[in-house]
Amino acid sequence: MARNGPSIPERDRDAPAPRPGGSSPPTDRVVAVLEYLAARPRESASAVARALGLNGSTCAVLLASLERAHWVERAPDKTYRLGAGLLSLCDAMRARFPLLGAGHVLLRRLSEELGCPCVLTRIHDDHILVVAAAGGSELAGLRADRRFPIDPPYGAVAVAWRSESELERWLDLAGPPLSRGDRARYRRFLAGIRERGYAVWRLDEGDVPLVGRLREMLDALRGDSRSEALRERLARLFASYGRYGYLSSEIERDRSVPVSYMIAPVFGPDGQPHYEIIVQLLRPAMRGAEIDEVGERLLAATALLSEQIGGARAGRATAFR
Repeated sequence: MARNGPSIPERDRDAPAPRPGGSSPPTDRVVAVLEYLAARPRESASAVARALGLNGSTCAVLLASLERAHWVERAPDKTYRLGAGLLSLCDAMRARFPLLGAGHVLLRRLSEELGCPCVLTRIHDDHILVVAAAGGSELAGLRADRRFPIDPPYGAVAVAWRSESELERWLDLAGPPLSRGDRARYRRFLAGIRERGYAVWRLDEGDVPLVGRLREMLDALRGDSRSEALRERLARLFASYGRYGYLSSEIERDRSVPVSYMIAPVFGPDGQPHYEIIVQLLRPAMRGAEIDEVGERLLAATALLSEQIGGARAGRATAFR
């Protein structure tokens, strides 16, 4: 027998997906509302409730609590938007990630100039954290807190300026273990990164059609909250293309080669990379001269950000202004 009463509203396809694990439903609702409003200029309480599948009165009470904390603001037309009370949280995040503001602006400019997605990552001891992206989300995945391990082939630019013993420990992290010849090639690759100031990653010829198909699949799934897990797996597969870096001797000005990514470091006061800018080119053919031009733009951009954090190796920022 059917039960009388209000029907449960369907979740909006663009709404944040439910969080797995041992979560707290009341807290999850607060997070979902803030994430939903963060993606829109403003919304009515009924629209928020409908999109997130919340009871109308529950959503109204939640928004009222957030309004008292100044985390949301209620406009005269009874719509809601994020409030000024969140600025203190933004300040705390800027203190932790000082390049957030300048990094976003620079990534957008670089993405427009190169016509490809660009990503800013923060280098930690055992992982690389995506903190900002522009021009597309294939590499960054769904969230700005996406993490990558620091083990071969990941992290080459992050570790290139470390000591010989640290580089050997990094090479030991590879799975399966690297052969003697592979280790020797990696050492030459790391030396080339230090010489040029950036890394160039190869796109295998057979990967080109697969990359195009993966891009189509990711675009088709965008906005479908029910497919978040699948999109995450596809995004990780997408990011795996270009696992082999070019040696300096393999790039010649008049010779064309397929390129997946180019990566350059943002140096901190200690002379070590603290951040990276990744440009997701995914081009089946680039002449060495074109690679050099992109490299110069990339070095100028990273030098500008290095200056922002007192980087010891800053020096080409004027070329990007």
